[in-house]
Amino acid sequence: MANRGEIAVRIIRSARERGIRAIAVYSEPDRLAPHVLAADEAYHIGPAPSSESYLRTEGLIEVAKATEQTRYILVTGSFPNVLHLQKRWKMRGSSSLDLLPKLLR
Repeated sequence: MANRGEIAVRIIRSARERGIRAIAVYSEPDRLAPHVLAADEAYHIGPAPSSESYLRTEGLIEVAKATEQTRYILVTGSFPNVLHLQKRWKMRGSSSLDLLPKLLR
């Protein structure tokens, strides 16, 4: 789960209701954010600037590998690195990368 807002918390709750473990990522200032506390597991991915944490594609891929995740949900409307992330996700053989705005259509 790469988002720190209420939507992320709702998705985490929904996953839990369905018996799905939710893993969140967070930057240093978000270590006690609601999405981090609500997730089953949470992983630090970098310092405050989003360019060094949430937008750092390699960090997201590293967490996915370490946790053996096959599905990833980006909860964002504008993710500059999304095409790169989608390409990397597919290259590692993962089954799904979902964009929440796309899912809500």
